[in-house]
Amino acid sequence: MDTKTKDVGFQMTTEIKQLQRRLDEIERQKNEEVLTLVEILANISFFGGTKKVQCKHAKNGQCSFFFLLNEAKGKIPVATNCRIKECGEPASIHCHLELSNITCSFCENYKGQQVKSKPTNIKSTR
Repeated sequence: MDTKTKDVGFQMTTEIKQLQRRLDEIERQKNEEVLTLVEILANISFFGGTKKVQCKHAKNGQCSFFFLLNEAKGKIPVATNCRIKECGEPASIHCHLELSNITCSFCENYKGQQVKSKPTNIKSTR
């Protein structure tokens, strides 16, 4: 083999090693990002679950605090028909948010203790 061919082979080997090193670094960063996201979601789920269990507005898998008009069902994916037996409003005009550990974790209604008064989110049709 001549020296030119050896130089090209050496250069290609060096470039492949550098490429492999960069790929390893990208994989390491992606793994760290995934682990961080998993940790964040686990914390959200844990604290949301704790809030959901203790919340007096959690009824039949829905949040009785948030009382939405039916138009919300097309705009908010977690808004569904009312299943809360104690609701008192006609189910044909409103809906509620589905409960999950994620939705409950972001709820501002829960600040260490529950709100004592009845929510007044929309006017009654009565």
